[in-house]
Amino acid sequence: MDVAINQDLKAIFPHPELLSSEYLFHFLRSSEKALAAKSTGSTVKGIRLEDLEQLHVVIPSVTKQKRIAEILSGVDEQMAALLELEKKYVSLKSALSSDLLSSRKRVSI
Repeated sequence: MDVAINQDLKAIFPHPELLSSEYLFHFLRSSEKALAAKSTGSTVKGIRLEDLEQLHVVIPSVTKQKRIAEILSGVDEQMAALLELEKKYVSLKSALSSDLLSSRKRVSI
């Protein structure tokens, strides 16, 4: 797919024998607020390389990293499923409310 990037792109290439990319993803995501607080720029915000280099990453054994990433990914999947279910219930509630308030459906007492 075609994409556009600017010259401020930064990439992190973890060594697979030392740092799981899935673990790093979750670690960076958990650091999102701290990283956003360090972002600069008015139109497009960015993180300075110096700020990324000073980020302290907790690095347990690769086995533990993979287990942590697996657990967090499972939680993400469950949350996504719950959000989808919530959307369905909100839609159902809206439709039912509309039917009840317009007298298309009757409630027997």
